[in-house]
Amino acid sequence: METIQLMCTRLGLNIINIAALTVSWLFWSSYRTIARLFKWLTLVLLALIILLLTRDRKVMGNAANSPLLNGLGWIAFVSMVAAALGLLIAS
Repeated sequence: METIQLMCTRLGLNIINIAALTVSWLFWSSYRTIARLFKWLTLVLLALIILLLTRDRKVMGNAANSPLLNGLGWIAFVSMVAAALGLLIAS
């Protein structure tokens, strides 16, 4: 009787170990993709916030961006969005 219980316990532990290894393998294989997507998403959102704040004269006073710097900032922002979308589509 103890042998059957021991065998069932070992079988149950092996099933749990196999499931845990499978889940961890899936997590770590997609970890880099998720990290890259998160990095690009935060970069785009922070760049948008910075662009909107630095063009506002009420917030920045005399240190607000000129129209030329606003244009360059928006070009950089659009290129970041395009790169983030490209990464999202490719992964």
